[in-house]
Amino acid sequence: MNYKMQLLKRLFKKLGKDMSQKETAKVKTIRLSTTISVHDLENKKKKAIADFKKENLILKFFMKVNVYDKENISKGKLMLLNLAEDLKEYARMKVSPSG
Repeated sequence: MNYKMQLLKRLFKKLGKDMSQKETAKVKTIRLSTTISVHDLENKKKKAIADFKKENLILKFFMKVNVYDKENISKGKLMLLNLAEDLKEYARMKVSPSG
């Protein structure tokens, strides 16, 4: 009888793990720099839209900027804001870090 109890405990434990592990959204990271060409930026934007429509994805965009050049920082922010404006009809946006 103890053996049956152990089997039941294992079964419930296994079922509990399967039930608690819900399928999470996949995270796709896209890295950009301020020296990217307009053509490359448009291609990345189209690819992001196509991938987002296929699967439930979380898209993360990272912009590489020169932190010592104020003009470069503002150019990077402007590029990301324009990208967010173009993608806002397809998804929710979260801006991080704000500042």
